[in-house]
Amino acid sequence: MRFGTSSHRKAALVAFAASFVAFVPSTNWADAGSKAAAESLFQEARKLVDEKRYADACPKFAESHRLDPTLGTLLNLARCHELEGKTATAWAEYLEVSRSAKGAGQAERATTAQKLADALAPKLAKLRIEAPNAPIGIVIERDGVVVGPGALGTFVSVDPGGHEVVASAPGYEKWSSSFVVDEGPSEKTVVVSVLEKATRGHAGSKPASGRFVGGLVIGGVGVAALGAGAVFGALTLRDASNASSDPNLCPEKRCTPAGRAVIDAAETKALVSTIGVAAGISAIGVGMTLVLLSRQNRKETAQEGAFVRFGLTGSAFGGGLEVRGVF
Repeated sequence: MRFGTSSHRKAALVAFAASFVAFVPSTNWADAGSKAAAESLFQEARKLVDEKRYADACPKFAESHRLDPTLGTLLNLARCHELEGKTATAWAEYLEVSRSAKGAGQAERATTAQKLADALAPKLAKLRIEAPNAPIGIVIERDGVVVGPGALGTFVSVDPGGHEVVASAPGYEKWSSSFVVDEGPSEKTVVVSVLEKATRGHAGSKPASGRFVGGLVIGGVGVAALGAGAVFGALTLRDASNASSDPNLCPEKRCTPAGRAVIDAAETKALVSTIGVAAGISAIGVGMTLVLLSRQNRKETAQEGAFVRFGLTGSAFGGGLEVRGVF
C-alpha cells in the first residue's frame, strides 16, 4: 500500500491502530482487574495471618484464589485453614496442590505440599455415618451436602467442630442429629435412626384443609338461614297475634273469614320458617362435622369415643337446636 502524502500515511496508521484495539479481547481487561483484586486480597490475607486472625484471613485467600487461581495462593489457603483448625480441609488442599504441582512440573512445590499433607494426616478427625434398614429413596445430608451411598459406613475426614446429619425419604418424617466432632486424631460414628412414617396429618393435610374451609362455608350458610328463618318466624307470630286481637277480624275471639285467612296465612309462613330453620340447623351440623373431621380422621374419632349429635325441636311457631357430643 502506498500513500501520496505524509498526512495520508498518518491517517492510515491511526485507522490501523484503532482497528487493532477493536479486536483486542475485552476479557483481557477483565482478567487484569481480577488479578489486581486477587493480589490485593492476597496481601491483606497475609497481614491477617501475621495477626493470627485466621477466620478473617482464610476467606480472603479463598476469594483471591477464585479470582486468580494459582498454586501459591492455594498453598497459603491450606496453611491458613490448618492454623484455623480446619484440618480436613487443609489436608485436602495440600494434596490438591501436590497433584497440580506435579502436573505442572513444579517438583519442589509438589514435595513441600505432600510433606505438609503427610504431617497432618495422623491428626485428622474422622466421621462415619451408618443407615441400617434405610427406606427406599432416603437422602442423607451432612452439613447440607448429600452423602452418597458409597460413603455410608466408611470413615471420612471432617473438620473438628459442630456438624449436622439430616435424613429424609418420601412418606417418612425428617430425621436430624446435631453433634460435635472432637479434634483429631478421633473417630465418631453417627447412626441414622429408623425413620418414622409420616403422620396422617402430614400426609392428608390438603384434604383436611379442604374440609375445614368447606365446613366454614356450609356452617356460615346455615347460620344465615337459621337467622333468616328465626326472624321470619317471629314476624309471622306477630301477624297471627295481631289478627287474633283485632276486633274487626276476630270479634270476641271468633274470627271472621278475613281474620281466619290472615291467621292461616301466618301459620303457612310459620311452617316455611320452621323448614328454613331446620335447613339452617342441618347446614350448621354438617359444617361443624367437617371442621371436626379436618382435625382428626374418623378412625381416631371412633377410638377416642368422640361424637357429635344434632337434634331439632320445635313447632309451627318456634324451634330449637339440640347439640350433644363428647370431645
